[in-house]
Formats: sequence, C-alpha cells, structure tokens
Amino acid sequence: MNSAFSTDSSSRFISVTNPFDGVEVGTVVNIPPEGAQVLIQTAKDGARVCRNLSRYERARVLETCASLVDRDQDVFASLIVAEAGKTVRQARKEVLRCVNTLKLSPMKRR
Repeated sequence: MNSAFSTDSSSRFISVTNPFDGVEVGTVVNIPPEGAQVLIQTAKDGARVCRNLSRYERARVLETCASLVDRDQDVFASLIVAEAGKTVRQARKEVLRCVNTLKLSPMKRR
C-alpha cells in the first residue's frame, strides 16, 4: 500500500453495510484527503499508458474484462444486492449491462 495512505489500523477501512439490515458486507480503504492527489496522478499515468495502446490492444483488454465479469456475474450480482439493496433480478441486469458495455466498446472503436 502506498505510504500516502498509511493511517492507524483503527481508521484504515470503512465498513460497507447493507442499507436495509445494517449488516456489514465488506470494507473499503479509508483514503485521507492528501491521498487523493496520489490517486489522481495514478489515474493520469494509466490514461497516458492506455492512449499509447493500439486499437487492437484496447479491444483485447476490454474483451478480457468482459469475459471476467461474465464469468463472475453471480458474485457481482450478489455484491450489488448486498451493497445497494437491489433485487437479484435488478442486480443481474446491471451486471449484464456492464458485460455488454465492455463488449460493445471495442466494436465502436474499430
């Protein structure tokens, strides 16, 4: 973990709870405000790398991502249900929309 994000162990994570029953479904890293600049710079660096990829390479990355999300769609749907309180049907549709977007994005660029 980047040293810009080091905090005492009690405040390193934020609990994510189900909005209906308050049960903890996971945790996320608690990023202090000064860590935002590190994240922004990392995103800019990543964007620069991606700009240098060929269309074929970008399409391959997106298609791989689509395959991985499709493979684990039940896991993603369960997480959406737990975190957002959506129905299983709504969550599955949301995951399929993600897969479709990832599959269609490279086609638009070709």
